Amino acid sequence: TEAFSPATAERLMEAARQAVERHETRFVEYEAVEADGSRRDYECRIVPSASDEVLGLIRDITAQKSAETALRVSERKFRSLFDTSHDGLVLTDLEGHFLDANPAFAEMVGYSLQELRGMTFRQITPEPWITPGPEVIEEQAGGGEGAALYEKEYTRKDGTVFPVVVSAWVVRDAEG
Repeated sequence: TEAFSPATAERLMEAARQAVERHETRFVEYEAVEADGSRRDYECRIVPSASDEVLGLIRDITAQKSAETALRVSERKFRSLFDTSHDGLVLTDLEGHFLDANPAFAEMVGYSLQELRGMTFRQITPEPWITPGPEVIEEQAGGGEGAALYEKEYTRKDGTVFPVVVSAWVVRDAEG
């Protein structure tokens, strides 16, 4: 069986020519069918090593490609749930700046997503209710687990005040 298709062979040869001409490393990703019929993803790093020679380093990236695909699927599911929820959903940073909001939240408060991105939750919270918000966020950021659930009020863009039940939790990145 062939190690890779004629089209892949041509891509690899072209990358090798470019590596020699430009004196720079080139990368080519390709899929190959193994002897057992399974498909594997590979990355070939083509490094110029002399005036007309290259060194090809091939690594199996099948697991990485599968993880990337799973992440894209997960992100699409999250975005679909976020965007279509009838509940108002927002993402804020620890200082309370709105990073994202779904259409239901924007409609609830009367601000566009663009307007919200320039605001903090404190700006839509009536004075008596400002204190509980930051404390809950700080508690969660300080190691709290699960969601904090509390009642408060928000002020719409038109000035009307309405009650809400807030469920807040911290989503941590790789750095904590």
